[in-house]
Amino acid sequence: MTTGSRPRRLGFTLIELLVVIAIIAILIGLLLPAVQKVREAAARTTCTNNLKQLALAAHNYEAAVSHLPTGFDAQNTGPLVYLLPYLEQDNVYRQFSFQPQSYKLWWQDPANRPPSTGDPTPVPGQFAACNSVKTFLCPSSIPPEGYGTVILISLQGGTDSTANGGPGAADKDWASAGGAFPDAYADNHFPSGLPGGVMLGRTNYLANGGYGDHVSYPDYDGPFYYKSRVTLIGITDGTSNTLMFGESVGGYEQITDTANGWDGYAWASGPFWSGFGTCPDPNNPNCVPGPGLNMGQGTLCSLHPGNVINTAFCDGSVRHISPSLDFNTYVAIAGISDGTVVTFD
Repeated sequence: MTTGSRPRRLGFTLIELLVVIAIIAILIGLLLPAVQKVREAAARTTCTNNLKQLALAAHNYEAAVSHLPTGFDAQNTGPLVYLLPYLEQDNVYRQFSFQPQSYKLWWQDPANRPPSTGDPTPVPGQFAACNSVKTFLCPSSIPPEGYGTVILISLQGGTDSTANGGPGAADKDWASAGGAFPDAYADNHFPSGLPGGVMLGRTNYLANGGYGDHVSYPDYDGPFYYKSRVTLIGITDGTSNTLMFGESVGGYEQITDTANGWDGYAWASGPFWSGFGTCPDPNNPNCVPGPGLNMGQGTLCSLHPGNVINTAFCDGSVRHISPSLDFNTYVAIAGISDGTVVTFD
């Protein structure tokens, strides 16, 4: 009498299955940080490359026109607009409308920005300043769909036009025929009305305007201030010692103590002032020294790990600085002819 062989068991037991799942979970846990690091490394590389392209575009503009683009023209149009043809964005530049005889400020021109009244249906490419330019965006920053937009304005007319308050000064901050900035308040920016606030093209890179008071502190001007015509040879502190562009993600905007939400910048305007936007700021809960914080309107800041801010200097080099940089050093590297030369290793 023979006995039948025992049938072979197929599949896994519950314990074996749980062990396999646990091993897979551990492997995923080990791999995810590595994947995230690779993604951030790629994003940071893209970010630094964008700044390099902006610096090279500014150099090419200077070679063609004999000076760097103005920080703000009479319509408060910023330097990134004038760099568009040097960034292979000539089609966007040709769409942008320059009509100072009809519209004293670029955002008043209906060709550039949708009106703040009514509810126009967005049409791709309909408004020049609503185009999205990839070179102006850092992949590590908040996606454009996640925040509103502020319009930066030139306030350099003296003590009445600094961040301490005041609407600026005629023919220093705006053409006298155009009148003062609408809705300007206490700083060099104001939120764009809707639907422009969510439609305007964004930028994470701001041009260096210097200390921010051209009348009282002309030696502390940056390369880009109101109606500037700065040449590279005119940067007497040295192009390798002077900031040209800096990275910024915006900040939490408040108007008359009423929260307005997170706002970034429209690329159609764009200098930052080294004298303002420093942290801590009691009116901005996000503007607190520390990793991943230090964020506010007019402040150089980023969302890169390690609290690193990418910047482009006037010699075309791209370097990173810390948001905890000493304030006097910060002002010194922003000025083009203040006589204080800061060197970097």
